[in-house]
Amino acid sequence: MRTPRTLEPSPPRWWFVFPRPSVGRLRLTAGGAIGLIIIAMILLAGICAPLVGRHGPVEQDLLRRLQPPAWANGTMSYPLGTDSLGRDMLSRLLYGARISLAIGVSTVLIAGTIGLLLGLVAGYRGAWVESLIMRLTDIQLSVPFLIVAIALVSIFGAGLGKMILVLVLFGWVEYCRIIHAEVLSHREREFVAAARAIGCSNARILFLHILPNVVSSVIVVATLQVGRMILAEASLSFLGLGIQPPQPAWGTMVADGRDLLDSAWWISTLPGLAILMTVLGINFFGDWLRDVLDPTLRTA
Repeated sequence: MRTPRTLEPSPPRWWFVFPRPSVGRLRLTAGGAIGLIIIAMILLAGICAPLVGRHGPVEQDLLRRLQPPAWANGTMSYPLGTDSLGRDMLSRLLYGARISLAIGVSTVLIAGTIGLLLGLVAGYRGAWVESLIMRLTDIQLSVPFLIVAIALVSIFGAGLGKMILVLVLFGWVEYCRIIHAEVLSHREREFVAAARAIGCSNARILFLHILPNVVSSVIVVATLQVGRMILAEASLSFLGLGIQPPQPAWGTMVADGRDLLDSAWWISTLPGLAILMTVLGINFFGDWLRDVLDPTLRTA
């Protein structure tokens, strides 16, 4: 007599995790297309910075200080003008894009991983583990980010690595809360109960059964948070607590020209516009991505 095989619920295939959108929903909206174009341009600018910039980002020429952009009676040698130390604005903007994108992406990757793991554990284990992690997130949310960031940077010093650490300390909370809520809605469903019944370990249930069903939320939050991290980095750099001179950073460039707005408006205006367009582009693309991955939030 043939022994019947024990049927084990197969883990969801990763390529079937996301909702299968219709062709119409996959079509780029106007906002999504604009966001994608802006992101592509910023990425291309950062990658091609050594090829496009005619001068080094920290190269000074005091004889050419405060030259206006080419369209405002300037010269094509400095298409976007120079700052108060004669540094090429175009090169500084291009290299500043590299720093902003590097901080935004690396912060999101680290904070997203930490928040994802803590959210999975809190939502699945429950009891005192859930209470401890969620109370910690409540404490984090109750403290103003900028004030604590200024205090931490003042204590530990400024720099690229310390900037990323400060942003990670506050960036993981949003991931944790969203994943915690998602796991709570999945841990009592039939496929999880079936996995427990056949003796699957907690790690297998978490990473092969629950995680694929919540990963779309992580991607949407991560996309939107890249823009927030870039804006946070620019705010700290503007206050002198972020990227330090002579490294080009958009926030520092805005601060350098704030006393020269009447005579040399381009020093602050151009990096300010770069921050604005980058954050808007990421938000537009993130909104479209949210509509694709979560059709329940799709607006008419």
